[in-house]
Amino acid sequence: MSGEAATTGQATVDIAIASADDAASIAILARDTFVAAFAASNTPGNMALYVDKAFSEDKVRDELGDSAATFFCAEKDGTPAGYAKLYRDAAQVCVTGTRKVELQRIYVEPASIGSGVGLMLLHSCIKMARQEGFETLWLGVWEHNDRAIAFYRNHGFVDVGKQTFWLGTDQQTDRVMQLELRR
Repeated sequence: MSGEAATTGQATVDIAIASADDAASIAILARDTFVAAFAASNTPGNMALYVDKAFSEDKVRDELGDSAATFFCAEKDGTPAGYAKLYRDAAQVCVTGTRKVELQRIYVEPASIGSGVGLMLLHSCIKMARQEGFETLWLGVWEHNDRAIAFYRNHGFVDVGKQTFWLGTDQQTDRVMQLELRR
């Protein structure tokens, strides 16, 4: 990985674009952060079904090789602290604008939440989206994830609709939010 560094408080945070060589570390970070965020609100069976499929090392390696995807990884004092995935594909019909890109994932390990790591990842995604000429950055966020919804709202995202998300066999509802990038 290579990228930008910044200091948040006493820690140094590096944000870099990931490569296929990072698949194993991203898979572990993805599993760990997803479970930390959602295990308390979902059944162990549904969590296992989802994370085993979505965050296997092979799956992450395939996603890293997809030209429509860019992964950003954050390291705080040399330790993995979070990641984000920008994905260039079709948007939900409720998303406005002619050039749309999805912030498909952004997760920060629990000890780094509130330290600025998530904001740095968001800014990296916004910067790349603008450089590539996108007008709208959109995402889906679980309707019960109040902390994430507040984070996105605080950074200019607005609600524009809903979408279905399957966590194992549990059908859940995500709020679709978007940020206009033409500023």
